[in-house]
Amino acid sequence: MAQAKMPGSITLVCDGVYRVRVSKGFRSDGKRRTVNRTVHGTREDAERECIRIAYEMGRSSAVGDSLTLSQYYYAIFREGESNRGKPRSAATLRGYDSQMERSVLPKIGDRPISAITHDEIRSVVKSASAPRKCKETLRTVLRCAYDDGFIDEPPMQRRIATARERRPQEVPWDPMEAAGALAAFRDSGQPMLEAYLILGLSGLRTEEALAVSPADVARQETLDFETGETVATLTVAIRNTYTYDDGFREGTKTDFSARMMPVIVAGRDRLMQIIAQSRPERREDIPSWVSGRIVDLTYNQLLNRWRRALPKLGLRYIPPDMLRHTSETMMQASMLPDTLVSRLHGHTDLRTDYAHYMRPGLAQAEMAAREVHKIMPVEG
Repeated sequence: MAQAKMPGSITLVCDGVYRVRVSKGFRSDGKRRTVNRTVHGTREDAERECIRIAYEMGRSSAVGDSLTLSQYYYAIFREGESNRGKPRSAATLRGYDSQMERSVLPKIGDRPISAITHDEIRSVVKSASAPRKCKETLRTVLRCAYDDGFIDEPPMQRRIATARERRPQEVPWDPMEAAGALAAFRDSGQPMLEAYLILGLSGLRTEEALAVSPADVARQETLDFETGETVATLTVAIRNTYTYDDGFREGTKTDFSARMMPVIVAGRDRLMQIIAQSRPERREDIPSWVSGRIVDLTYNQLLNRWRRALPKLGLRYIPPDMLRHTSETMMQASMLPDTLVSRLHGHTDLRTDYAHYMRPGLAQAEMAAREVHKIMPVEG
């Protein structure tokens, strides 16, 4: 890594141990405001910590034009908050690290971040193995550097064209296939997969379904606006996630993702049976069971069991996360307003639904064809 001007001092204490010292301003008693930290690792680790301390103390100007892209990425960006004001998840950072370490940092990581040109950025993106992902990642990092005051002009204002990889479009289950899956899993002897099926068809993301606990499922009553009568419902409170990188995590993907979702009607009784059957006999085990996960599987375990189960049950294979697509498509086929469908599934923008989830099936296409036929003049 290129030696950049440090905003503080770095002293080698012994092999693999450094003392970092950064000073800025004065305390109320007139003494110099100073932060000292001991770093175990390499000289590079100590430099990152020095930059990080200076940034925390408001000394970004002390780093000046010498701060490299690599130093900014590891010392400031990865430790900072997302644009939602929350720490970035391990899964998100893993995706960023993959693109930065594979395609970006080996080429321009030692360049002063304020001196990186558009031509350099374009060259990096074009030579990446996944140009589109590389561009998105680099734009995010450089935009944060601009917001932090390390770049004078907004980055990547000029267009960099990247080819989009076209994959065969997966087709979600139609209502008949969804009903057949619910029936097939009922006697499959795989209650956790069956619970996931029910939650997925109810519109939950995979990471949301894997985090649901018995405490999140509740019978409630609500008002039927058409009849004015009280009706019973079964809801899931979506407020946590579970992923391979982060494990169980309080909070959801976005603020819109935190919501109360009705369980698909055809799966309500069976979900309650699965929960009841998993209830421990010992009283002292109940508190941990109530807050524990109904689908107590990692994503890889879920995927492997799902792949084996569907062919054995005579069901057309779709990926586990395609259940959510199926949920949105069935709601759309039920003529529910797109805005309602989008909010029920925790989206912030209708473009997400149109681009990825709402996929009319053959029955809807035939319905559209018949509606068009009604307005056409009939010969003879």
